[in-house]
Amino acid sequence: MKVSTFMASALMLASLAFTSCSDSGKGDDPVTDYTATYKAANEQFVNKTVVPTYKKLADASQQLCATVESMSTQADVNKACTLWKSARQYWEWSEAFLFGAASNYRIDPHIDTWPFDVAKFNNLLLKMHPATDELDRAAIDEIIANTEGLTGFHALEYLIFRDGEPRKISDITPDEAYFAAAVASDLYLSTCRLEAAWAGIENISTAKAELLAEAELEPTENFGQLICSPSMASPYWKTHAAASVQIIEGCLSILDEVASQKIGKPASGEDPSYIESPQSYNSVVDFHDNIEGCLFAYCGGHLATSPATGSLATFIKGQNATLHGEIMAAFTKALTDVSAIKEPFKDHLSDSQVETAIKSISALAEKLTAAEKYIK
Repeated sequence: MKVSTFMASALMLASLAFTSCSDSGKGDDPVTDYTATYKAANEQFVNKTVVPTYKKLADASQQLCATVESMSTQADVNKACTLWKSARQYWEWSEAFLFGAASNYRIDPHIDTWPFDVAKFNNLLLKMHPATDELDRAAIDEIIANTEGLTGFHALEYLIFRDGEPRKISDITPDEAYFAAAVASDLYLSTCRLEAAWAGIENISTAKAELLAEAELEPTENFGQLICSPSMASPYWKTHAAASVQIIEGCLSILDEVASQKIGKPASGEDPSYIESPQSYNSVVDFHDNIEGCLFAYCGGHLATSPATGSLATFIKGQNATLHGEIMAAFTKALTDVSAIKEPFKDHLSDSQVETAIKSISALAEKLTAAEKYIK
């Protein structure tokens, strides 16, 4: 995500904006206490959506890292590209809940700033040769660990893809291969931190916990616990209602980004080069997965496409079945319309289907916004 700093601030403000909300009542019904309902929805969201997604993301990133680190044949490059897309999907789903660790620890901009700065990267490798120089290797490792724009998914994408296909192994220089391995390792470390920050470090594998400890990147907060047990003393969520609203706000935030920036900026001509995942031709899949991640968050489960018991979707359905039906229909239309955009996205910016998709995403956001009043 290119605009992570702005997004993190907006999401924090959205969360704090609801600190004065009572956990009792919905809409114009001030007498019904929905505290237990909101609490259940938040727990469902954390335990069945967030934690499973981040665990799978970390596991997929580990496989990607192992493959890139040993990459020596064309088959290895091909496999790395497949694994990149797999890890990428879990990440794009997770962008429905960028609040918490992804923004607070700046993991989002660290692993997903785009477009990748090709000129800066090429200039760097003109001066430094990490494959053969130990001092350069240490310097590159430091750069990857502490910068945004030269690391993460899109750095690795640039190194292993070209024009939607796996890059030829013969074209990957030793220095590029070292850089790719270092980026993949850093990506795995970052995703382990995400999992630990939501599940609790005591609930991740020993290997992951040891990796974080060695890097001194153990999370200082358990965001899963914080959102499930809000309090007036918390700097994040004061009430169960505020935490439930945050779930919808997370969805609205990424839907707005997809419509106005990921698709809108290049399609409008504001910035034709502002293309996400351009080397892998994964742009449209990214858009689709962002929307699908919102569906999972709303329905209360990783890969859930219908309301899970205790989910926000089940609550909204109970308060306004018509609105819930409209939300689900809007999800279906937005996903269908986005999937109809042709790849490579950069070559189809003026297609009518692009504007259709933007309108469908905006319509979905309007329906989800209408659902918020039943939580506030």
